[in-house]
Amino acid sequence: MAAGENQYVRVAAHLKLANAISELYSPLFKREINPLTEVVVTNGATQSIFNAMFSLLEEGDEVIVFEPFFEFYIAPALFAGARVRYFSMTPPTDSNGTWTVDFDALEQLFSSRTKMIVLNTPHNPTGKVFTKQEYERIAKIIAKHPRAIVLADEVYEFMSYDKRQLVRFATIDGMWDRTISVYSAGKTFSATGWRIGWSVGPAPFIKGLVAAQNWSTFNVHRPTQVGVADVLVPSRDQPYEGHASYYQYLNALFEGKRNTMMEILSKAPLNWKLLNPEGGYFILANIKDIVPTIPRGFFYREDHPSFGDQTPIGCDYRELKDPQYTPDFAMVRYMTNKFSVTPIPMTTFYDNSAAKSVKENKCVDFIRLAICKSDATVEGVRQRLNKN
Repeated sequence: MAAGENQYVRVAAHLKLANAISELYSPLFKREINPLTEVVVTNGATQSIFNAMFSLLEEGDEVIVFEPFFEFYIAPALFAGARVRYFSMTPPTDSNGTWTVDFDALEQLFSSRTKMIVLNTPHNPTGKVFTKQEYERIAKIIAKHPRAIVLADEVYEFMSYDKRQLVRFATIDGMWDRTISVYSAGKTFSATGWRIGWSVGPAPFIKGLVAAQNWSTFNVHRPTQVGVADVLVPSRDQPYEGHASYYQYLNALFEGKRNTMMEILSKAPLNWKLLNPEGGYFILANIKDIVPTIPRGFFYREDHPSFGDQTPIGCDYRELKDPQYTPDFAMVRYMTNKFSVTPIPMTTFYDNSAAKSVKENKCVDFIRLAICKSDATVEGVRQRLNKN
């Protein structure tokens, strides 16, 4: 408070933070980022997503979202009156494989109504890091549709593992003028409660995001903007904890957490197939071979006669009489009950609104586990999974 950073600040950003963002990202985008017109700071990356959709989408527009998806992509598009078109990636067949894109099927989703496509790398929840070749193929499709805007969610930008390089979609030839790139201080500095995110993009798009912010939160918490501004560039330029920079330290930290969690989960008394993530916060487990061993009661709610039945179902869950939960939900309930470890069911990252029953839900054989935990919590997971 003594420093005087207590009053309203520019709607778009505190100039100190806007300048720091420009200094950090100009070399990453291989172009000079104008801090006054090509940067907006938001109340977390979620508000960047909301502002982009609310300011640039109109009723009748279509938004393409990859399944599985981060849940927050959907509501802002619907609020804006847009229709969401879902594109499902194909799961890998082995632990070191990656989720793949059927580019012909993706192209078929585009139409004259397509206004936005949401891309996310490293991807939540799959851990996929898109390659330059994949992004170039997507860019060729987008180039055929002059109305289409790209919302590039890159909040896990410093968490690409095994020496993979993050490809920023806006750096693909011809895509800067089509792309809004979204970032998060909460993810980068493990400080999600600070609620500082930002968008970088061409001035006409950023102008729309600033207008949306003007009539919602007006501006973002000023002292926190100053705090982020103070560390953003030094985190690139100064050594940290034995690494050349904080960003390199962060990458090594989470790659190590991934490796530790993969080792713990691989030794658990569960016949799952783990998918080794290429980046981000999460590990996916394929539980298809476990499903027949899950007790019947976990497929039903508390008021159902089968609730509490500890007999393994011994079959495909679709053979059960009117199950109320998919295998991923049943597995989450089972693990919480047996191990006090609670993953996230994969079906929550899919649109299953057209399913007439849980037997028709998509991608029911995966669960998501997080690596972004303290060493004590990770050790607790090891002990709990092996207690029986």
